[in-house]
Amino acid sequence: MVIVRNDLPGEKQLVCYVVPKEPGTLADPRSVDSLTGSIREHLRTRLPDHMVPTAYMLLANFPLNPNGKVDKVLPCPVLRSRSCVLISLHRAMTGKNDCRTSGAKC
Repeated sequence: MVIVRNDLPGEKQLVCYVVPKEPGTLADPRSVDSLTGSIREHLRTRLPDHMVPTAYMLLANFPLNPNGKVDKVLPCPVLRSRSCVLISLHRAMTGKNDCRTSGAKC
C-alpha cells in the first residue's frame, strides 16, 4: 500500500507500507534491507521517478478499523535511517501508531 504523507509542513512524500510474507523478516535487519531494496528496485524499473516511494515501512500486519478496512492512521516513517523502517518496538510496546508520541523525528 502506498500513501502520500504530509508529516512535515509543505513536505509531502510517498510511503510504501509492506507486510512481508515471512514474519521473521522484521527481526533481521539484513532481511529488511534486502526486502526494501528489492521493492524499491522493482518499482524503479516500472514507474517514473516521481512515483517511486521515498520511504518503505515493514509492518507485522496492517492496522484495521472496526469495519475491517485498513486504518488510515498508519505509522509515520523514521526518516534518515538506512531503509526508513518503522521502529516497531515502540509500536509493539505502546500500541501507538503516531511516531510523534514516540519522540522520533518525522
